[in-house]
Amino acid sequence: MPFITQEKTNWKFLFIVVFIALIAGGSILWLGMRQDFYYETPGVTIHKKVLNETADWQTYRNQEYGFEVKYFSQWEIMHEGYYNEKAPYEVSFAPKNLEGPYAAPISILIKTQNSEEICYASAGGILISKSEITIDNIKSQQAICGDGPEGGFGVISIPLKNNLIYELRYNNTEWEEVFNQMLSTFRFIK
Repeated sequence: MPFITQEKTNWKFLFIVVFIALIAGGSILWLGMRQDFYYETPGVTIHKKVLNETADWQTYRNQEYGFEVKYFSQWEIMHEGYYNEKAPYEVSFAPKNLEGPYAAPISILIKTQNSEEICYASAGGILISKSEITIDNIKSQQAICGDGPEGGFGVISIPLKNNLIYELRYNNTEWEEVFNQMLSTFRFIK
């Protein structure tokens, strides 16, 4: 053996081997502690770290109508204010680089009366499905509507005791995932 020469221990060689082993073992341990992964052990439940996907989003807050919602940092408020006499208030969100005469992909309208037809006729909406959904502990209606080759759109209608209807909608299935992420952050404030 190389570390034993003529019945004597080669302490220099042995020290170098142990030193390298300690550095390698320490490095592996250090790297393992830095990673955001967990090892599964039978019979032991370990919860993985959950990241808040909306942590770096901006928050839109409306004190007058008492709600807030988060939206992408790369988005902007496209319109805020009067919409029409049946919906006196609207705020709409769009990517900052959206060009052309497009309608805002995601809108929140405050309506003074509820239309019986949740898929509004002015957009050629055909009701595809309708279901109940709970938003901030309030039973609401969710509708998926179709409007031809551009795709479908979705509407959430939240009735409140003050005779206002909060209508959250996206105008194309392309925006449905973003809409659902924003919807998960929608809250009523006092």
